[in-house]
Amino acid sequence: RGGRLELDKDKLNPIVTNVLKDAGLTYSDEDRSTWSAVKGFANLMRRNSFVPKNAMGRGPRFSGPSPEEYVDEFILHEGVDLRPEVLLRLSEEVVFRSIEQAFAPFIDFDDQIYMSTTFFCQYDQFDVVLVDEAQDLSPQNHRQLMLCKPRQLIAVGDPKQAIYAFRGADHQSMANLEDLAARQLSLNMKRLPLATTFRCPKAIVARQHDHYPEYTAADSAPEGEVNFLDQWSTTDLRPGSAIICRNNAPLLSLAFLLLRNNVGFRFVGFDMAKNLKSLVKKIAGLSGKTLSKGQEAMSCDELLTRMSIWYEGEAARINARGKGELLSALKDRKECVRIILSKTKTLREAMDLCETIFNSQGLTVTLSTGHKAKGLEWTDVYHLDPFRIPSKYALRAADQGNPSQLMQENNLRYVIETRAKNSLNFIDLEANADIDPVEED
Repeated sequence: RGGRLELDKDKLNPIVTNVLKDAGLTYSDEDRSTWSAVKGFANLMRRNSFVPKNAMGRGPRFSGPSPEEYVDEFILHEGVDLRPEVLLRLSEEVVFRSIEQAFAPFIDFDDQIYMSTTFFCQYDQFDVVLVDEAQDLSPQNHRQLMLCKPRQLIAVGDPKQAIYAFRGADHQSMANLEDLAARQLSLNMKRLPLATTFRCPKAIVARQHDHYPEYTAADSAPEGEVNFLDQWSTTDLRPGSAIICRNNAPLLSLAFLLLRNNVGFRFVGFDMAKNLKSLVKKIAGLSGKTLSKGQEAMSCDELLTRMSIWYEGEAARINARGKGELLSALKDRKECVRIILSKTKTLREAMDLCETIFNSQGLTVTLSTGHKAKGLEWTDVYHLDPFRIPSKYALRAADQGNPSQLMQENNLRYVIETRAKNSLNFIDLEANADIDPVEED
């Protein structure tokens, strides 16, 4: 609309606060999960080009899919304690107010993509455009590239590392980008493979050939090690190594063993303590509230019973929405809570344990899910419970004619195994008698 844009990276913060206030919702300093969930999902709405109905008068050039398509997956992956319909309503209002401010014009970094592709915006034309991590691009990113109308488009990426479909990435981003460039820009893109790795040793590369036949280790690469440990203990873990698993619950169970054996550790990527506390309070029926002494004394036996009721209700809701592929993430959340509650007697103790378990001292090993490990590397990697990939839900979907989930699962295994620069070691929880077993997906 003209005028100088004003950039504020924290633009959404007061909008979220005011939306919750107008809705009569409060949150405590102890529990900001509602506030964080609404902000996070509003950002995801923008990244998927969603336009609220009351903003249609602004004349969007494009409106993306309904957020109902991805709200359940967001709730499970991010540990959200709001019902889908509430999260949708609040987040939609945040997006609407954000759009109004963008026309003021006050924008944040997400607006730079969202407003320019979803609403009308003049793009400069470039002779050459280069994009990195092309396997993780969203349809919104694809539109940006088309609007630049380059005469040459260079896309660098690894389709075998496409694992972020649950965040809105196009699971076949590079192939679809190639097709778009041909149809909309009349570009005939050439494929120039770079299949040689300078990180992974030869033994690890050889394991990937079923998934990536062209994958090659550099001539100078060491032989490396691939070990299958039928039995193991914490003394087998090499200092500075990483333990990577598809799911969080096995990592949490392992964390207690590491604590008992004075092995320091850290979790990669997100505040698991906050997410666990939020879920425990949700199961207790106390979301967003500061606990009273009486509530703090609620027994973990009662919470375990409530957890079973909560899980059955959530599983039924997911199945009713035709989202059976999300049951794996739901079960993972349930198992994390069960592990915490099985080691404590009261709600207060459970909440405190959620904090202390992640305050390990004397950093020795790193714990990470496969998704959080992408882009990182360690000399030695332990793949914990490798049988969890692929999930039975992905296999079931493939049997029913939808192979996309299985593709993502196989890519995830590839990502986990190729984080290692020297040794790749396979370990199972059940092969260590001191670890509490975790239910399989």
